[in-house]
Amino acid sequence: MYYQREKFFEASSNILSLGAEHKITLYATALTMANCIYILRKPLGYEGAVACINALKEYIHISPLTQSEFDKAFSESSLDVEDLLQYYSAKAAECEVVITRNGKPRLSLLREF
Repeated sequence: MYYQREKFFEASSNILSLGAEHKITLYATALTMANCIYILRKPLGYEGAVACINALKEYIHISPLTQSEFDKAFSESSLDVEDLLQYYSAKAAECEVVITRNGKPRLSLLREF
């Protein structure tokens, strides 16, 4: 892990290790990767943050976040558009599970998983 946020480090490290060992297939949206660069650039600098993301791309696939997923997310009557974007992107990538650190994930988002 490149930036240890103590509360989440162990769980995320375990998940990333499973992906690196090809025991599970990991996906993230391009928006998630951009957010990671934003978070990592302060402690690592921009070049260090990009190097970390490039390393993660070896075992994290980018899920689609196209006009289709965007339109579906914005057609729902929810204030949590970011969660809906993640949900529809995961659905488009045919993900079986969505992992979140939300304390109270909306069950309706997980309706098909």
